[in-house]
Amino acid sequence: MHMKYRSWNNFTLIELLVVISIIAILAGMLLPALNKARLKGAEAACLNNLHQISLMFAAYAPDYGEYYPAFDNIVAWGEKGIENYGWTYLLALNSSPNTPDAFRNLFRCPREQRRKFSYSMNIREPYSNTGGYAGWNANHFAKAKVPVGSIILVEETAESLSTVDNCDQDNATNACTSTDIGHHDNTSLLLADGHAGGIRFFDAAQFTYLTTEMSAWK
Repeated sequence: MHMKYRSWNNFTLIELLVVISIIAILAGMLLPALNKARLKGAEAACLNNLHQISLMFAAYAPDYGEYYPAFDNIVAWGEKGIENYGWTYLLALNSSPNTPDAFRNLFRCPREQRRKFSYSMNIREPYSNTGGYAGWNANHFAKAKVPVGSIILVEETAESLSTVDNCDQDNATNACTSTDIGHHDNTSLLLADGHAGGIRFFDAAQFTYLTTEMSAWK
């Protein structure tokens, strides 16, 4: 007796459609999870950037009378500005005088599409106090009337903000409150106490741009 084996050539259209449907369902279930994982990976990289920047601030201040670098208008990386270099380049130059370019990518979110720099320094209070280019002093935070861990020092800004090459982004004159979701379903922040985190919306009860009160940018 000869046994009959089913040939795959007899694979019916209905069976093919069933297989395709199953694959489509599985893909529909997996793709959102994969996309979420990609966003989480980008967020982790972004927060790591801000953590490294916090260490650069900590290393910079003791060498300059506890002052952080000042903002300096619209400055490209390494370009001499009106009074100084941009704050990002000054941090890199202080960390590695011979190879500042090694730190350039720290100032760009991995999901950034348009600009070469993604982060803006909160400099509103020093600007308001001096009426011009200025930087934070560590004593400003030491004497703060609000928790230091609530004061925004650097934030990831909306991709529409600033020019492509501006490495000196700041909110001295631009109201860039963290209301726009960033590149990975939230906005990454570096707070004045050195820790970084992400938020989905700005809450003036938890974060502030000032040392004197819990407040949004003003």
